[in-house]
Amino acid sequence: MKERCLDKRNNILWKEIESKSVLLNLDSGSYHTLNKTGTMILSFVDKNITVEDIILKVFETYEVDRDQAEKEVEAFIADLLNQGLIKLTEKHV
Repeated sequence: MKERCLDKRNNILWKEIESKSVLLNLDSGSYHTLNKTGTMILSFVDKNITVEDIILKVFETYEVDRDQAEKEVEAFIADLLNQGLIKLTEKHV
């Protein structure tokens, strides 16, 4: 079985500042900022943690139901993918 994981793109730099993150796309020069929740999700990039585990972490950390956590995490990941800030990899489990 394959699970999706988040992976860093080589052209993106990011720095965490006071529970927020700033991302810089080196190719376009565009900056992006993330709030505390986005920063938490971004912290799982390159750590071989599955998207499902990220959803569970958001569910456990914040007072939202499981379906809401899944919907918001998936939307956030889709947004990062569309902006070229991360990529998905597959992990065999």
